[in-house]
Amino acid sequence: MGADAPPVALDLEDRAAIERTLHRYAWAADDRDFTRLATCFSEDAQVSFGGAPPLVGREAVLAYMQERTGVLTASMHAMSTVTADVEEGEVVARSYCTASLVTGSGANATVVRRAVRYVDRMVRVDGAWVIRDRVHTPLWTETQACEVAG
Repeated sequence: MGADAPPVALDLEDRAAIERTLHRYAWAADDRDFTRLATCFSEDAQVSFGGAPPLVGREAVLAYMQERTGVLTASMHAMSTVTADVEEGEVVARSYCTASLVTGSGANATVVRRAVRYVDRMVRVDGAWVIRDRVHTPLWTETQACEVAG
């Protein structure tokens, strides 16, 4: 599976497909669906979380996500303000995410709400847009008590 040649410009169909990939990432992370999460990244993906050295390879990214989400009771990644453009021959998507990360249960739960900026270098592999390189930059964090429904 090699990457398709980068486009000179993105059409509306490409932009919609890129946005769907970013939304699929959010839903897959929240559902702990690591098979679906894998479809969001190229095999050679590199992801840097909060300035840490990048994780290299899809399997390393998935292992990290499994470890990080394994301690959560629930999460909700709300993606917004997605843009995608061709910059210097590469497709770059930028988005914001507000991630609500819940630990604990019932009335004794805590939510950490975090605003994040993603800058993603996207490639099309076998016709599907995937993340080849992601930089995850935290913008702010707040923590408060919450109650988990159900």
